[in-house]
Parts: sequence; structure tokens; C-alpha cells
Amino acid sequence: MILELHESNAHHALVDALRKGDGENAEELMKGHLVDLLSQLDLRERPVGSGSLRDAFVK
Repeated sequence: MILELHESNAHHALVDALRKGDGENAEELMKGHLVDLLSQLDLRERPVGSGSLRDAFVK
């Protein structure tokens, strides 16, 4: 929930900067947003399962 609030505030700040024509601030906000997104990515390979919903609940 806190992450969602942070993202929402970040989006509002970016839109406000764009609305005000503050390109420098919008650029910095967007860079920070992208760094946050990249830091949350999990790109590890995972074993491929059967894909069955039933199997997911049985394990």
C-alpha cells in the first residue's frame, strides 16, 4: 500500500511538472521513477511449471 501511495504521488508530481512546463523537474522525476521501477524488477529465470492452476494450489 505504501509503495502504491508513493507511485501515485510520483505520478501526480510528474503531471504537475509537465502541466507547469517545468521540463527539468519533470525529467528528474521521470528518471527517479524509472530507477525505482528498474530496482524492483526480478529478471531471474524461473523453472517452467505445468502451468496448471490446480497444480499451483496443490503444492
